[in-house]
Amino acid sequence: MVDRPSWINLSSGQRDELDQLVLAPGWRVVTQSELPSVFPERFRAKIGSALIIAAPTSTGGTYLAFSAKRLDLKAQALDIEPFGVIVHSTGSGPSGVFIIHS
Repeated sequence: MVDRPSWINLSSGQRDELDQLVLAPGWRVVTQSELPSVFPERFRAKIGSALIIAAPTSTGGTYLAFSAKRLDLKAQALDIEPFGVIVHSTGSGPSGVFIIHS
């Protein structure tokens, strides 16, 4: 199985949502309803929860990573759907990346 990056451009609304999720360095688990809109509605409906990890960058920003957990019925396994973005001291960057399993 090969992982490949899938970059997306973030709208200003999505960037605002991501900015609000950076509270302090560390991690926490969020429910499906707390996921930001970068996870499309149909995709989000398949996700039970996600781990959010925030870690400081060397330039005063924050690495923000999501590890979304969904049940893959076809494979009868849990699938992890990662998404990452850098939130600079002035706000979220203009793009984020999903890692797609292929």
